[in-house]
Amino acid sequence: MKDIAILITTFLRDNALFACVKSIRKLYPDVTIFVADTGHESRAKDDFCFDHKCELLKLAFDSGVCFAKNEGVDRIPDNYKYIFICEDDIVFTEETRLEVLREILEKRPQIGIVGGSLKKVKKYETKEQGYEATLRMENDTIYLEKVEKPQWRKLGDVRFFYCDIIPNVFLMRRDIW
Repeated sequence: MKDIAILITTFLRDNALFACVKSIRKLYPDVTIFVADTGHESRAKDDFCFDHKCELLKLAFDSGVCFAKNEGVDRIPDNYKYIFICEDDIVFTEETRLEVLREILEKRPQIGIVGGSLKKVKKYETKEQGYEATLRMENDTIYLEKVEKPQWRKLGDVRFFYCDIIPNVFLMRRDIW
């Protein structure tokens, strides 16, 4: 996993950030984590990031998630071939497998970004979150169409499908940014 860095964006949700980082460290203790923070400075956050080997990127207050992602990627050293981007409310589970996402990118050079499935967990219920969509242009109008029946493909044991829009949780090739 030396070629993957993780970028977490956060804004005023320290407890969510802490849970996110702990879940990552449980599965990937040695992966490099960068935290792009657009919230208030706090000693607790500084200490937590130091203790959990995260590089805290302190950005302008309330500068937005897009700025945090762009600035975060710009500050990650070029030696990382892949960057996994997520927000602070994501929790990794035993089903999270960054190596599978990387394998798709390595074996399919025409793909620049790959996302996984998101699950919303409530007290007694887990529900798949489907945000995938395709874009279609007709005349001068662009249409956004939710993927209802994906055309599944296989790469070894992994099933995937092509689409144009995925959730804000993904692994990307560094060179497409």
